[in-house]
Amino acid sequence: PMGSPAKTGGLFRRGAAFRSKKQHFVPNRLFPSGWSDMVKGGKYPVPAFAGDAGRGGNTVKLAVCASFMQSDLWQERLSRAACGAALEFDEFYDPDAVRAAPVFRYAATVAALGGAQGLETVHAIRERSASVPLLWISDDAGFALSAYELGAEMFLTWDCSDAELTAALRRCGVLPGREAAG
Repeated sequence: PMGSPAKTGGLFRRGAAFRSKKQHFVPNRLFPSGWSDMVKGGKYPVPAFAGDAGRGGNTVKLAVCASFMQSDLWQERLSRAACGAALEFDEFYDPDAVRAAPVFRYAATVAALGGAQGLETVHAIRERSASVPLLWISDDAGFALSAYELGAEMFLTWDCSDAELTAALRRCGVLPGREAAG
């Protein structure tokens, strides 16, 4: 039916700041498959993982921390930058959702929030896991030093190119050919 969450293109939220969506990228088209609300009884669910540290088979599991309205945009850009790699995304719309998730195991985490909310979200990510590779994308280049101090693999601004996103995914170990950190 037209109004059901599974048919609205993923722009839905039922009282929670978390959802999971598996996407397969084909050049010039984005095909969502396996939509699920994942929110049951108002609690944050334990996501199903494909393997150790969010990797398994041909799917790479990423946490995307972005505003509700920008989350799909960043997922599409990351899928394009992944050069055909199958990505699965869990979305977190604010730092409290990161803190509330019962399990936080991902191949990498992308924080694409601006200003102080981005900084607070990166702190929440580091509280959950000091070792998960982190790509921080911000509206303010002034947070680059904070990104370095918090151990981000790479810091980019919102106007970054797809080539820069591809390099960042490599540096985070999501794509083959990992660059040397440093």
